[in-house]
Amino acid sequence: MKYFIVLITILLIPIQAAFISIPLYLAILIPAVVIYKKSWVFILATISGFFLDTLTFKLIGITSIILIMFLFLIMLYQKKFEIVNLPFVACITFISSFIYLLIFRYHYIFFASVVNSAVAVIFFTCLYFIAQKKMNK
Repeated sequence: MKYFIVLITILLIPIQAAFISIPLYLAILIPAVVIYKKSWVFILATISGFFLDTLTFKLIGITSIILIMFLFLIMLYQKKFEIVNLPFVACITFISSFIYLLIFRYHYIFFASVVNSAVAVIFFTCLYFIAQKKMNK
């Protein structure tokens, strides 16, 4: 499953850079860090942030720093909150997307955050059921 998440993120980077302004890689990375809680998600966020900055002609590393900051805050609060549930994933993806879009001055911030949150919930549901099936085997 790890390779599937890496493949989706790699495919989303050029799409994000060229066509859409919704940060869909947040909708992939946040459910991945919530379910797997592994360091490879941070490495994936760093690499994808660098590639995205390169393709969009932004300051190199700024997207990586923001992505890692969001993921780190999620991991920091995993002991205080129950993070492996739909409401948490929906809220944190909405807030993260809203802040990200606000920082980079995109348009239609609220709508884009809602759409990104819905995509994250769908992806989280798929990952959760796949992880449950693997644990039951």
